[in-house]
Amino acid sequence: QTLRLVINGVATAAQPLPTEWSELRFDLPPDALSQGINELVLRFDRTFPTESLVGASEPTVNLLVESAGLEAGNYAHIWLNGRDISPNQRGYNLAIVDSTTGEVLAVDSFDTHSDPTASDGLVRFLQQVKPGQLLAVAIKDTASDQLSEQAAQTLSALGLTDMRGKFRWAQAAIVAMEETTPPVVTEDVDGLQAAAVGIGAGWREPNVAAQVDWLRLERQQN
Repeated sequence: QTLRLVINGVATAAQPLPTEWSELRFDLPPDALSQGINELVLRFDRTFPTESLVGASEPTVNLLVESAGLEAGNYAHIWLNGRDISPNQRGYNLAIVDSTTGEVLAVDSFDTHSDPTASDGLVRFLQQVKPGQLLAVAIKDTASDQLSEQAAQTLSALGLTDMRGKFRWAQAAIVAMEETTPPVVTEDVDGLQAAAVGIGAGWREPNVAAQVDWLRLERQQN
């Protein structure tokens, strides 16, 4: 794998990418950077299927859950190894995944904003979750108006925030069900902005080129 940078249309020479975490330095022509906004493009030689990385450099389950209310983006994504398995419907979007194999065991959505019967289905879905499984939760738009007391209590028993009264709040969560201990919950709830949580690399595409931790542009002083 190689990487070259293209900054404001000016390309650098390509450099080979090491297989381990490393820092790379690219020298730019003096006039490549402008005082205003600079466009930076990373050009890789190729991409790799995420399946080829799972179990090698990455864990079997790479999960990214994203949620947004109407004004913040209006979406609910559940990315499993680079593939979105979320129904992406208004209300609760849920998926149950085997934490060892990554197999998708169940997926569904429940519009607890406008459907008074959706809470019953939500409770039944949540009751399926067993030890050794991951529960992914993402709210699209809003899920509060018709959320029943029983549904709220079932969610709370899993360690999740009660979303009643939280109109168009985002909620993204991953619940790891354990055999002998309470569930391990990773959750992000936000009333103004989008929310996201993840385990592993957090891919949004089924093919990837590399992982990049940070970038820094410096103008050398003469």
